[in-house]
Amino acid sequence: MVLIFALAVAALLVLVGWSTNVALAKMIGEKHHILEEIVTTGQVPRRWSEPFETKIARLSHDPRNAGKVADLRTRGTQRYLKKLDSLVHYVETSAPVEGYNTREMLLDRLASARVAWQNRE
Repeated sequence: MVLIFALAVAALLVLVGWSTNVALAKMIGEKHHILEEIVTTGQVPRRWSEPFETKIARLSHDPRNAGKVADLRTRGTQRYLKKLDSLVHYVETSAPVEGYNTREMLLDRLASARVAWQNRE
């Protein structure tokens, strides 16, 4: 009975360790994909903007919703800038971003994107 329990606990620990590694790899992969999209295009990543753009498109058909559309655009920009700040912090502190030149190039491009997105408002 003790042997079965020990095997079950060991299997559970292996499963938890594996799932944690998969989740971390996915998170890091997504961040790097988003970084690449921002650096390449200078635009807000589609993954971030799509929810807002869908709502804006739906509301834009009625002129009476102009205030709601403007509010959504403002909230969207605020959200994008907050997420961008989070990416800047990630680039500044993460080990996967190797090399001073790479880090500085990413930070410069992210700063340029931030200015462009703020002025878009």
